[in-house]
This record gives sequence, structure tokens and C-alpha cells, in this order.
Amino acid sequence: MKTIRRPLGAMETAQVITGQNFSFNVAAILRISNGPLPEQLKAAADQLLKRHPLLGASVKIERKSFYFQLDQPKEMKMKMVEREDENSWKKIAQKRLNNPIDCSVAPLVRLDYIIGPDNVGESEIIFTFHHVVMDAASGGNLVDELLSLCVKEALPPLEINKETKGLAPSAQDLFPPSYQGIRRKFNTFIYMMRMMADELSYKIQTMRSRKAPIHSSGQGKIIPMIFSKEMTTLLWKKARKTRITIKSLFDASLLMAVHKHLYHNAAMPLRYFVFPDLRPFLKPPLPAQVTGSYFATMRFTTSLKPSVNLTDLARNIQEQVYKSLKRGDKFSAHLQTHLMIKALMRFRSFRMGNTAVSYIGQVNVKPSYGNIKINQIHVYSSNFVLGPEYTAQTRLFNHQFYWDILYLDSDMDEEKAKQIADEIKHILETFALEKTQ
Repeated sequence: MKTIRRPLGAMETAQVITGQNFSFNVAAILRISNGPLPEQLKAAADQLLKRHPLLGASVKIERKSFYFQLDQPKEMKMKMVEREDENSWKKIAQKRLNNPIDCSVAPLVRLDYIIGPDNVGESEIIFTFHHVVMDAASGGNLVDELLSLCVKEALPPLEINKETKGLAPSAQDLFPPSYQGIRRKFNTFIYMMRMMADELSYKIQTMRSRKAPIHSSGQGKIIPMIFSKEMTTLLWKKARKTRITIKSLFDASLLMAVHKHLYHNAAMPLRYFVFPDLRPFLKPPLPAQVTGSYFATMRFTTSLKPSVNLTDLARNIQEQVYKSLKRGDKFSAHLQTHLMIKALMRFRSFRMGNTAVSYIGQVNVKPSYGNIKINQIHVYSSNFVLGPEYTAQTRLFNHQFYWDILYLDSDMDEEKAKQIADEIKHILETFALEKTQ
């Protein structure tokens, strides 16, 4: 029988290299009422594994080349966990985020069902993936499919490539013509020169400033933060009035909070990350039903002063990111991430940045599936001791903004981490309640 393989792209290679050194998982937590019976959830998970071959793949390394290999395991790894209290899910989620998934062994996904004496009350489903097999778009779709399968909703069939049995091409194989061939090399070279100039400027400006510390180890800790429906509506309205995107507001508020509590409002540059979705820009565009990692990791530097105005900072960030995306830097960043990761893991002499916010907008999960009610949905991505100091996965679900914050206990204690979270909330609520001039 022929072995089905597909070479990893640049971003996928970066994710695997990261996972070889540190845990690099994504955990989606569904807090539900009237949950399915364990056997129903297990059957739905096994069916999901058949629908999405990439979830059943492993990663093989031969002569420094990385490949997905379709191993086709027959069942999902699922663990039943006794629900001790309403915070049991936090302990399990942190454990899953901090424990690496061996990408050489399929499947690259785990399932935990946290359930009490009966399944009528509250329970939690924790879906944990190695980051190499999913991104925000496909992750939301997988959760939606899993719950639909639990209640036996009919799902449309997925188009499966006969040659690769559903292992879709890497993102770079679907780049538009301007990022293929010699034009790709030229654009990538220009991007690298720009990044080198930014690195030199950053080092000069931060020569005598505090830098994000490098630790030998650290465990990720989580903080869930949810905005009320009323405050979410106010934020939306105020953002529209001021013509600032929600993503820019979130980036700015996180930078301001970290700047205040970790850098004491000193005049200095800080680095933040954005994660643009490449799916709409590929040829052909890829829908969320295609499982995989089709995004870019982009790092930016912005200057902060002792007195920072949220609106001004958010507008500066919005303009900075917009110009870069319009140039097509998202494609170059996607191609170059594995070089930065290789250097990061080899020398371990610098941190990637200060903050990172991933905002995915409206999550593709309904409030209910049959009798199953979704009370909350949380998503966390593993951080590591060379990554940003303070990160958050943010989304809109059931008319509420969710902030799922992750920090490292080697960087700060729980009290400091909560101070920053409270500051973020205070900054955004103050903005929402301010009268527009």
C-alpha cells in the first residue's frame, strides 16, 4: 500500500521545530449544559477523525526534510475526567497546554470530557491540537462539526483529493502569482532587509531599557476574561464611531497594560504580534472546512511613551499593520517564520516580543446543538519561555467578547498577571464609555 505523504511548508516546519523544543498546542474548551453521553462524544470524535485526514497524520523527518504522513488511526484519543468543581477545566486545560503532543505519533489531537455524576448539569469538552494541524478558522469549524455530529446533524461531504487523501497543499503552494518564482524571492529579500533595519533600530533604542527576561523553564497559566453583552455592544459602537478596528483596540490595550505594569511606562519601543488569516488570499481561496495552518506570524515594533492615549496608539497600530498587509508582507512573514524560529531555538538569546493578540472575530460555533447548550467557549495557545510575555486569544461568541489570556509563571505571579488583565478591561471599558469628541 502506497504511503501518503506531503512535504511541510515553511510555517508548518516552524511549528514542528517549536514543538520539538516546547509544548505548542491549542486547547479549545467548551463549557456546556446537557452534554452528550460519553459514547456519543466518542463516536462523533471518531467520525471527525475520518472526515479530516490531517488530524490522523503524523510528522516524519528524513534528511532534515519534514513530511506529513497519513497514518489513518481509527479512533480519537479520549479521556474521561471527573468534574470536581466549576474550575476543574482550568487545571486540565493548563496541563494540556504545557504537555507536548509528540507530532511523530498520530493522531495529533486529544479529547477530554470533564463530567459530573450525570451529564444533565454542566460539563466541559477540551479539544487539544498540535498547532501544526489547525488554525483559528479550521479550529472553529472542527468544534462546530464535532457538536453537530454529537446530535447527528447532517453534514455536507468534504472534497477529498484522491492523490493525497485529503492532505491539502501547504499555504506557500497556493500563494498568488506575485509570490511565486523569482518575484517571491525578490519580495522576500526586501522584507528581510526591512526586518533587519527594524531589528537594528530596536536594539539601539532598547540598549539601556528593560528587556523581556529569558528563563530556563516556565509553565503557562490561564486567565479567562469575558465582557458583558452590554459592554461588548458599547465597544463595537465606539469603535465604529472612531473608525478603529476591534483588533487594533485589543492590540493597543494589551500593549498599554503591559507597558504600565511590566515596563513602568518608560519611553521605549515594544513588540507585538498579529496573525493574519491567509485563506482568503490563496489561489484558490481555502474555506474553513480545510483543516491546517494557513496564517502568518507578523511582528511589529511601536514606540510607547509615559502617557499613552488608546485611540492614538490604536490608530498607529492600525496604520502600521494595514501598510504592511497591503505590501504583501504577510506572505513573506509566513515564509520567513521558520528561520526566526530556528535562530530562536539555537541561540536562545532573545524573546520573540512583548505581547500577542489573536482576534478571530465571530467564532463558528452556535449557542446550542439540539439539547446541548454552549455556555462559554475558551481557546488558548501554548506560550513558551522564548515567546511573548503576555498573550491572548480573543473572539466574539454569543454577543460577548472573550479574552483568554495566557502568561508564564516564570515571568510573573498570578497577582501581577491579574493586574494586567484588570488594566486591559479598565482601558477598554473607559474607551467605550467616553463621549466621542
